[in-house]
Amino acid sequence: MKLLLFIDRIYSKIMIFFTLLTIPFFMVSVYLYMQLPNIIPVQWGITLIPSNWGNKANIFIFPIVLMIVTALMLRKTISS
Repeated sequence: MKLLLFIDRIYSKIMIFFTLLTIPFFMVSVYLYMQLPNIIPVQWGITLIPSNWGNKANIFIFPIVLMIVTALMLRKTISS
């Protein structure tokens, strides 16, 4: 019971943290997008030789997933 009260008390602070964490990741992704070539390695084999290549837009996957997870963890989303 005490754990639930503790989580309830710090929940808004955790959500603010994850929201603010998204901003630097997105800014770094925009910077890297301008600097990278059009095709980048996205997967490496055990010998550290690239085994899969992709578009440089793949660097936006992590910030977008972070925003989606943060949005899904909002209290309004959880309660509905």
